[in-house]
Amino acid sequence: YISGNLIIKQGQVLTAEPGVVIEMAANAAIIIDGKIYISGYPKGGEVIFKAARPFQNYHKGYWQGIIINSNQENIIKYTVIQHAKTGIEIKPEAYVNITDNIITQNKIGIIAREAGKLSIVRNSFLTNFSDIVLEQTKGTVESNFFQGSLKAITLRESYPDISNNYFKQLYKSAVESGNKHSFQLGKNWWGSADRGKIEGLIVQKGKGRIAFEPFLEKMPDLTESGVDLK
Repeated sequence: YISGNLIIKQGQVLTAEPGVVIEMAANAAIIIDGKIYISGYPKGGEVIFKAARPFQNYHKGYWQGIIINSNQENIIKYTVIQHAKTGIEIKPEAYVNITDNIITQNKIGIIAREAGKLSIVRNSFLTNFSDIVLEQTKGTVESNFFQGSLKAITLRESYPDISNNYFKQLYKSAVESGNKHSFQLGKNWWGSADRGKIEGLIVQKGKGRIAFEPFLEKMPDLTESGVDLK
């Protein structure tokens, strides 16, 4: 149980054993100035970050989230992160590898501002308000599964590699871009091979245009997406 802000200072490392449940008090945050290295295992061994009991506390934005200030090799793998204002917040010049996690029921799943290095691969984003928000950030967004959120990926002067992702049942947009320059998306599955439907999932607010072709014309192997849907 984390009752207030937990600050991991320079030289310190935050780890957790597989299967540990970390309950967060209202408005509490985990602030990484040192290093975070958490790796559970799938299907029962995930490290879970969630709102503290009782049940009525379980809502989006209950706690602040994990805030990463460090440019060390931070790793978050096989966790479940839920009920936060921002599940993972990456500050300028920080580095983090986010792989094989379930990020669900947050206001924002991940936000990165001028991140140094960023890898978001094989995660499941489920029923957040916004899944990923990138501001002046490159990096990789690959082989993730997005379902049930208002917006999946929001770009603000950001040009990451976005490829092999699986978008399903989004309420507003799969990709919203405020970029000044044109941008090429990789091969993604948009839930349809109909070009008109795909265009409806892309919102272009900046001067730059988004090219979404070539796109995947059939649903990818689910083992390559961020969630086991069986």
